[in-house]
Amino acid sequence: MYVEQAMGGKHRTLSRELGLDEDGVGQWLRLNTAPQLELLLRMCHRFGTSLLYFLTEENIVVDPAKMNAPMSKDSSLTSKRAPRLFYVESARTALEEVLAGEEHPPPSVRQVAKRLGVGDTNLRRQFPELCRSVSARYLAYRTARAKEAKQQIRDEVRQAVLTVHAQGMYPNGGRVAALLRTPGTIRHPEALATYYQTLRELGWDS
Repeated sequence: MYVEQAMGGKHRTLSRELGLDEDGVGQWLRLNTAPQLELLLRMCHRFGTSLLYFLTEENIVVDPAKMNAPMSKDSSLTSKRAPRLFYVESARTALEEVLAGEEHPPPSVRQVAKRLGVGDTNLRRQFPELCRSVSARYLAYRTARAKEAKQQIRDEVRQAVLTVHAQGMYPNGGRVAALLRTPGTIRHPEALATYYQTLRELGWDS
């Protein structure tokens, strides 16, 4: 889609800009070979997009105003610095898109780093503030999920005790556990606390 929209379907033009043989990009299009991360980042820089968007967006619309000029051979950027430039731009954009988006569940810094093909330690060192924000969002999600899980356990145990009680039987641990989706849950601290509390409410001698 990028080749069609941004390069007028001329994949050889993009191949030359990336320093490949004339049919280099054509081989990618035919799925004969796959581009390396450095070349993917160079393409993203050329098209003015992030690596995350490039890899995940289905309905791509190329904005000519955001495209960057191809790097010339006499560019002041050395071959060692160029990949770093592309990495920095794409990594920053990926982190910002995570914070601005509504991805559910929100990814951790490690997951974002894996998508980019880099180490999360380097990502945290390069973008400490953005990574702290991504981590805080991920931690808030995990905390909320943990609270929901505990409440679900309490609700399930309470309902099981009430069900056994309604049948005219003493809600011992075995009978209650048999009604749980995972019988072993009855040993969970939240489950035990709810179990004994419900017994007291029903007037059973716990």
